[in-house]
This record gives sequence, structure tokens and C-alpha cells, in this order.
Amino acid sequence: QEQVCGALGNLAHASPRSLAAVVESGGVGTALTAMFAHPGSARVQRQGLVALLNMANDPGARAHVLCMGGCDGVLAAMQRHRPDALTQELGCGCVRNLAADLEARTVLVGRGATDVVLEAMVLHAETMAVQLQGCGALGNLCRNDDSCKRKIGARGVRAALAAISGFESPPLAEEAVTTLANLVGVGGDLTVAFVQASGLEIVAAASQQPSCTLRFEEQLARLVGRIQAAGKDMGVQVHVPAVLEKFVPPPKQSAAAAEAAVRASSPERYSRGAQQPTSKKVVAASTKPARSPPAAAQGW
Repeated sequence: QEQVCGALGNLAHASPRSLAAVVESGGVGTALTAMFAHPGSARVQRQGLVALLNMANDPGARAHVLCMGGCDGVLAAMQRHRPDALTQELGCGCVRNLAADLEARTVLVGRGATDVVLEAMVLHAETMAVQLQGCGALGNLCRNDDSCKRKIGARGVRAALAAISGFESPPLAEEAVTTLANLVGVGGDLTVAFVQASGLEIVAAASQQPSCTLRFEEQLARLVGRIQAAGKDMGVQVHVPAVLEKFVPPPKQSAAAAEAAVRASSPERYSRGAQQPTSKKVVAASTKPARSPPAAAQGW
């Protein structure tokens, strides 16, 4: 069974055509049957998780994994083999990929996936691969879902911050900051938890690493903007460290202020007797940060 699951995982990762053939031939059911038949074998569980992770990386195959009970299989493997770091890494990767789908996300949250992922991150705090996939899983689980954000709560904020401060890894920093940007700003509670956990100082230190990526900076700007917006809603001024000031979004301009700025920059267009534009209105540019798309884990 271990070898069968391993072969399915390799085929699912080989090419889109190969993946389609695996799914059409019942590969999802085969992997899950092996996992449910040998729950105590960590080797079978790992290879089964590899197969599910690679299949769940495709939107079409993801639906098959969901319909066949893949969410239950993944969480059962993680709960039975808590001490095994590789099982936890692969399980978090499966949750991450499955949670890119809204329906699967709902099922996972209902089955307690947030607690399982957080437990894996705490238990394997010194394993960077578990932290990377765990942050990715939490970020996808809570995307556009305030109830899930509250379930993850301050534990998720602390776990993501611990991942950033514990490792100098650009990919991990990207995932952790994305997760934090998805979490903060819900009712103010998670923003308070972030600030009290020295979150601004931790992400400020991470922003000084020479290997910071563009995606990290984009998500950091989104995070800082949400923190300041939440602070404003609560009537609290959030003091941003100097190194993060470049990530602070500019204040919103009113339409009148924007038009005045345009007039000041091009006075000749608006001099007396000149034809003023009538078909276009000057509208202030939106500074609302864009939501990041759900990130799927790489194939194994």
C-alpha cells in the first residue's frame, strides 16, 4: 500500500495529463482506502498524504478529494501521528491545498482543521517545513471568513509571529505575513493580540533582511494598512516603527481634494476661458489593499 500511494503521488505530480489519468482511474479512492486500512502505519499515511497533496493542487482533482472524504483522511492521519514531523508537514500541505476551495474550506473548519494545524505548528516549532505549510494552511483557511479567523484567534497570530522570528526564510516570511494580513482587523481583538505580541517589531525586523521578496513587501503593506485601519476604528493610534513607515498606505483623498491637486499641477488647463473637462470626473484612488489569492502548496 505504501508503494501504491507513492506511485500515485509521483504520477499526480508528473504532468496535468498524468494527474487527470490518476483521478479518472480512481486514484483518490485508492489512496484513501490505503490510509483508512492502515491507520497505524506512518509510512502509508505519509505516502497517502503525498498523493492527496499533489492531487489537491489541481482544482478539478481537489473536488474529487473532497467528495471521497479526503478532509477526514488528512486530519485523521495528522491526529494519529502527531509526533511525526513529516506527517504534519504533508498534512498541513494537504489542508493548504484543499482550503483553496471554498466548499472544502468549510468542511475543514467544521472538522476542526484549525486546531489540528495549530497543534502541529506548536509541537514542531523547530521544523521550518511544518511552519511553512502550517502558515499556508492557516492563511487559506481564514481567507474571507471572519468566523474562521475568530477560531484561529490569538493562537494563530502568535504561531505566525513565532514562525517569522524563528527562521530566516523568505518563503516562510511570505506565508506568515500573508496569514497575519488575513487575520488582523476582525473586531479589533486579533489586532490587539498582534500588537501585544510585539508583532510590529517582529515584522519590522523581518523587513530588514536583504532577501525580502516583493510578495513579502506587498503583504506587509497590506498588514500594516489593516492594523492602522483597525486602530482607527477602535480610536487608538498605532505607532508604526520607522522602518515600516514606507509600508503605511497614504491617507484617502476626497474627490474635491484630488481635483484641487490636479488643478494645482496643471493650472493652464483650468485658466479662465479654457474649456474644462466635462466627461470625466476626478476620483480619488482607492487605497484599500487587494486581497491576496489563495496560495496552493507546491507539489511534492
